Amino acid sequence: MRFLIFCVLLAVLAGTGCFHRKAAAPQEHFSDVPGLPPTPSPAPVEVKRKPKPEPKEASPAPAPAEAKRKPKPQPKEAKVEAVAAPAEPKASSQKLIVTPETGLVGKVETVNQNLRYVVLSFPIGHLPAMEQRMNVYRHGLKVGEVKVSGPQIEDNVVADIVEGDSGPGDEVRDK
Repeated sequence: MRFLIFCVLLAVLAGTGCFHRKAAAPQEHFSDVPGLPPTPSPAPVEVKRKPKPEPKEASPAPAPAEAKRKPKPQPKEAKVEAVAAPAEPKASSQKLIVTPETGLVGKVETVNQNLRYVVLSFPIGHLPAMEQRMNVYRHGLKVGEVKVSGPQIEDNVVADIVEGDSGPGDEVRDK
């Protein structure tokens, strides 16, 4: 009996999380992607309602209460202005070109200046070959050159400093 009550309470608790609705995120809090033309604001949407069918009675004139309920027809020009969308800017003048980087990029983890070697880390599956020479960059400027000498453990590999210097956090790229 306790098990049955426990199961029912557990089902009620699980069900309460499934029945609520999440609030939609307002679009005004998002910004446009840099380099692309701005997103046009959505055009106002006009809701069209079907006119109510008139009763088919033999009375010659409608009652005053029924005359007030009839929707007044709007001119067609007003509908066209409300539905028309703003003109989109020309996207042909601003094209965003994205080129994937195919080179090998790693990071200097530790440095031993006395023995002139560094430990480099690379993304898994993208390790350099043994004896490969790579450039060391700090803030986009070349500061040295290393030669991969091994050993390799998982995504880390040891390299000798051939030229210049290196520090933790520097970027290593192939030539």
